[in-house]
Amino acid sequence: MFKAVAIADIHGSLAYFKKLISYIRENAVNHIFVAGDIATDRDKVTFNRVIKALSSIGVKIFYVTGEADPEKPQNTVWNN
Repeated sequence: MFKAVAIADIHGSLAYFKKLISYIRENAVNHIFVAGDIATDRDKVTFNRVIKALSSIGVKIFYVTGEADPEKPQNTVWNN
């Protein structure tokens, strides 16, 4: 069954991210659509940490960069 969540504007919030991971696991979500701004102030460390954690839970991720994310061509779609 296809179950998806759409998220945006995490801005490095650990509390929000923990709730998101719990929700994904509890609801058997298998696709995540991210509308940018995982990081704050283009912080590569936070961005990479969140992407790595999302990738490790075994769901398909579709991501469009936001203005607060590290320098990449804006509106680049990332698909794991």
